[in-house]
Amino acid sequence: MRCILHIGTPKTGTTSLQRVLSSNRDTLAAEGVCYSRAAGKFNSRSLAAAISPNRNEDYLSRQKLLDTDAFQRWREALLDDINNEIADARRSRDVYLLSSEHFTSTLDQVSDVTRLAQFLAPHFSEIKIVCYLRRQDLMAVSRISEALRAGMTRRRLPDVTSNGSLPAIYDYDQLLARWGSVFGQSALHPKVFEQSQLVGGDIVTDFLETELRLRLNRPDNPPENTALSATAQLALLMFNRTVSDHSPTNAVQHRLLFVKHLEKVAPGQGWLPSKQDAIDFYGRFEPGNGRIAREFFNQDALFEENFERYPVTEIRDDVAVAEGLLAQFLAQPPDSEYR
Repeated sequence: MRCILHIGTPKTGTTSLQRVLSSNRDTLAAEGVCYSRAAGKFNSRSLAAAISPNRNEDYLSRQKLLDTDAFQRWREALLDDINNEIADARRSRDVYLLSSEHFTSTLDQVSDVTRLAQFLAPHFSEIKIVCYLRRQDLMAVSRISEALRAGMTRRRLPDVTSNGSLPAIYDYDQLLARWGSVFGQSALHPKVFEQSQLVGGDIVTDFLETELRLRLNRPDNPPENTALSATAQLALLMFNRTVSDHSPTNAVQHRLLFVKHLEKVAPGQGWLPSKQDAIDFYGRFEPGNGRIAREFFNQDALFEENFERYPVTEIRDDVAVAEGLLAQFLAQPPDSEYR
């Protein structure tokens, strides 16, 4: 039996893919594919958390697994369940499938990837690493919007110069080098996350048809979050900074309500860096991207390098309007739709 290990990266449609895979487990099983349930009901984040040495991860906190003994009991039980699932799948399946972007974002050291390989390798004749890569500036802008909703207190492109090394989550060259050094270069199958480069123009069709040679029913996707305007994002940033200073126990609930309010009263185009800032940020990764392009795609450039979506100069925030949005929310009565 062979293993397909889909490792992300973040912001490349992984949730949509995992929704299709998890809702079609029986169909996949009939076609000889075991989409792991033991590693996580929806995706394989549980396995990534069990392998990672990062004991402060939010996932473990939500699962009440920060206590060392509790974590060890949970980890041992999880790995036993996965071992049993693999043994059972070997009787009638050809492929064992794992999928989580947290394999990329959480296992950021060679030692982490090595622990995963040591756990998986004895079970399989072949392990294939599938990884979708999105142009770094586009990924960064998308992550900012998501992070603000989670409580982030800054809104700018990540700093790539502070400690002399590139941020691991954006450094695809080092990402592939890390996984290749453990699983072997021949196991790596990176893909460019651009509509023109994906079969059917999206990750779901591309993965199903190129990796599994299947077509599956696609459930109706739940409505996506309404995009917040740049001013709404600034109001949320103000909220996050205030909450960060005071840390009320109901901060998460209040933030969710505030986001719903902003989605209704201030949707629109979110914050964008200036064109030159985006080019400069992306440029930090060009040498590594070039090595990937030449080694895996036999071409000079990894991504389409069009930056026309960005403004020539960063648009100035309307602080007064943002303050008004926050004040409007705070002035609502407790029984309001958003309180």
